Amino acid sequence: MDDLGNNIYRLPGSRGSHIYYIKRENGVLIDTGHPLDDEKNLSLLKNFGLVPDSVKYIVNTHTHFDHIGGTATFINDFFVNAKVVISALSEDYVLKKSALNLYPELEVSFKPFNHDIKVSDYYEIDLGNDIAVLYHTPGHSKDSISLLLKETNTLFTGDLIYKGVITQVDYNYALNQSLDELEKSYELIKNSGIKVICPGHGDVFNPTDKDWLLYTKKIKKFRNDSEIMVINNIIPVLELFFHNNQGIKKDSAIKTFIDYLNRPIRAHLPTGYTFEDIERIIDRAIFLMITFNMVSVSSDCIYLNNKLNAHL
Repeated sequence: MDDLGNNIYRLPGSRGSHIYYIKRENGVLIDTGHPLDDEKNLSLLKNFGLVPDSVKYIVNTHTHFDHIGGTATFINDFFVNAKVVISALSEDYVLKKSALNLYPELEVSFKPFNHDIKVSDYYEIDLGNDIAVLYHTPGHSKDSISLLLKETNTLFTGDLIYKGVITQVDYNYALNQSLDELEKSYELIKNSGIKVICPGHGDVFNPTDKDWLLYTKKIKKFRNDSEIMVINNIIPVLELFFHNNQGIKKDSAIKTFIDYLNRPIRAHLPTGYTFEDIERIIDRAIFLMITFNMVSVSSDCIYLNNKLNAHL
């Protein structure tokens, strides 16, 4: 566990999200990681010294499997008295995702769990010696929520925001609608004067004016180039694929992804895009991954340079 100071600890994630523990009179866990890591993560939390009653709340920032995969195991096997917190929109969001089924091969199943608290726009949790405020912050997903720790002005954001990298917008809705929601959530954070941001992946950071200017420029870029917004969304899919298929031939990778990503790409672009257009978009995404040193190419074979999410 990483000691972040102020009695805040982080169990780093790679395949899944980070898990944060806020040590207070009424302790809080934020997210529970990948479902394939649930037993391992729970064991690590126990080894750290957590006992069942040390965690009064488990906050799920959104219902993507790499963030909530361990929740059922955590509450059924150990933190049996913890109250589970989700967005008030989560149930409808999960149903919509299942109905659209845009990325069937990407989604990983997780055990269902009951919840105790549904957050709409604003909800306060009494931590005994601190106050946590939960906000509805959509954009990455319709049901994203963020937790503000008042004592230290620290915000835990799930996948809403990263240092220097704009997040993927919610692909289960019209991307421009999701982008509008993301921009409003960023404005909420910026105007709140947050001092520290703890994202679900990547490093903790102190947001600066330079960061906010970068996000503004990237949002404007997305509005002017819908293809680059789609590319931003599919890069994590490509990253996972290259992680699982190190050394695959570039032509083979592109062919695989033309079949795999044809439907979600077409779902978010104007009609009339051809097979060649989809191939060009995927090739453009791979080029950007090479430019950002996420992958390298040797003898026309592609290799992921780092661990998953290492670029965040």
